Amino acid sequence: MASAKDKVTEILSHADIELNGSRPWDLQVHNENFYARAIAQGSLGIGESYMEGWWDCEDLPEFFNRVLRASLGKHIDFNIPNALLYIQSILFNQQDQRKTLRVGTMHYDLPNEVWEATLDTAMTGSTGYYPRGDETLDEAQEAKKKLLFDKLAPEHGQNLLDIGVGWGSFVSYAALHYDMRSVGVTVSSAQRDYIYKRYGKEMIDVRVHDYRETVLASPVDRAISVEMFEHVGQKNYRTFFELVRKSLRDNGRFVLQTSVNHRPIPSIDPWMNKYIYPGGSLPTVGQIGTAVHGLFHVEDVQDIGVHYDKTLRQWIEKFRKNRTIIKALGKERLGMDPEVFCRMWNYHYLSVAGGFRSRKISVHQYLLSPNGIPGGYVSIR
Repeated sequence: MASAKDKVTEILSHADIELNGSRPWDLQVHNENFYARAIAQGSLGIGESYMEGWWDCEDLPEFFNRVLRASLGKHIDFNIPNALLYIQSILFNQQDQRKTLRVGTMHYDLPNEVWEATLDTAMTGSTGYYPRGDETLDEAQEAKKKLLFDKLAPEHGQNLLDIGVGWGSFVSYAALHYDMRSVGVTVSSAQRDYIYKRYGKEMIDVRVHDYRETVLASPVDRAISVEMFEHVGQKNYRTFFELVRKSLRDNGRFVLQTSVNHRPIPSIDPWMNKYIYPGGSLPTVGQIGTAVHGLFHVEDVQDIGVHYDKTLRQWIEKFRKNRTIIKALGKERLGMDPEVFCRMWNYHYLSVAGGFRSRKISVHQYLLSPNGIPGGYVSIR
């Protein structure tokens, strides 16, 4: 019978990855127990063993790019963590209203120092846009905001609904450039407090609740949701779009930016579910198309997924420069040993960068209108 090491070696060979090889994408194993753990626990064991320092890789994005492009998952037995999460996602609504605050508490309520050490100066937690290709992180995020608002085409003084307001990057842009008043929805009280401290309350009304609880005094002119849809879940897609339609004027516009999967998978992998985005799930183009039937006209779809690889690498480059600040926060504020947290953060961003590089996942921007834009829409890039 082949050993666990032999099995791992054989599986990785399909992606031209070697154990303790000399190339940047080869695995460097420091603990021999890694092999059995990887076989028994799949992605959960692989991610946790990285956090614990059992293995390293110089070029994690390229490692995961090769893993995904070679579809190595088909060579691994359906292990218990994957099986349990898959079954739970099929049988139960993993994103019901009782569970939505988990991701705020676990992820977005991390100390602001973590996000300031990672994101651009405007704290934009979504992919940047690199029309030239050599933009800095701040320039790429400004270019992305301009692209989104050019598609929204708001008039000065109109109002905006931002579902998944984050740290206020888009609502502050709306106020500064278009004199727009905004309602922002988030599941994170820390994000609300940050927005009010940085931008004040005059133009921005931030509400901490599940998006399904949103009630507006009157419909808004424009709506936006940027990389929040990954938390909605396939059992709730229709409900999400019904809420947006109800909140939007008949002549309004809605821009949705979301990561997408190229095939329907009801849940993200167990490691990501446990440590980063509990209950997360990437939609497909078909699922979105079905969910908007009778509610919205699809004016435009743009794929900007290739830009996320670069964004994630710029984020982690900035984070690494600020590791001293992060480690000084200590175990109590980070929720785990600072060194383990830094390895977790590194693994998260760079494994996802590999996912976008592989083109197995992407990012789409959808421009939707309730009744179709009169005369049609001319695509903006």
